[in-house]
Amino acid sequence: MVASVIVLALTATSCSTGSSRPRVVMIGNSITLLARPAIGRTLDPVYDVGYVFRVGVRIDQMVGLVGSDLQDNGPTSAAVIELGTNDAIQGVASTRALASLDRLLATTASVRCVVLTTVNSSADVRGGGDVAAALNERMRLLAAADPRRYKVVDWNAFVHSLGPGPFSGYLQADRTHETALGAEWIAASDAAALHTCGTTKPAPLLPAAGR
Repeated sequence: MVASVIVLALTATSCSTGSSRPRVVMIGNSITLLARPAIGRTLDPVYDVGYVFRVGVRIDQMVGLVGSDLQDNGPTSAAVIELGTNDAIQGVASTRALASLDRLLATTASVRCVVLTTVNSSADVRGGGDVAAALNERMRLLAAADPRRYKVVDWNAFVHSLGPGPFSGYLQADRTHETALGAEWIAASDAAALHTCGTTKPAPLLPAAGR
């Protein structure tokens, strides 16, 4: 998955600044990269935000990077995971993608709250498989089993709730990467989900702008 403005794979990490704000690490791919300005505007006033992402990456390719980040940057209060789209697009076996997610979640065992972002199921159409569906179901089950720790930002449900007009306002023509408006929705949803950490309240499904 490569956005039109991106020509090189990129990894970004943020070192601990010693801030008194709780640290949140954003773990993802090019969707995270595109949302980063909106995430910064929304979360930085409250959280010490770190980033671990790489363009075009599968879940399994992030496990080591996340482990290093958590080891190097001190206590982390929450992790926001935006991964799985490339697993679906590349058509990897759903069992492999689920095992990769399990490994990543084991790596984040020290983190008190984990926000999981569902995968737009259009990626399954491109990959000819059921990876997004399997990952999204696993996320739902995790949040149901441990709602204080796991929260779900349901990007998939949101984009498929939109009509053709609003849909194009939130997704680029590739139907995978978000527009600037989509990035604002993701950032606001991440903030809302983080606000429910430690409670049994589910992360809210925010409406489209103007609704």
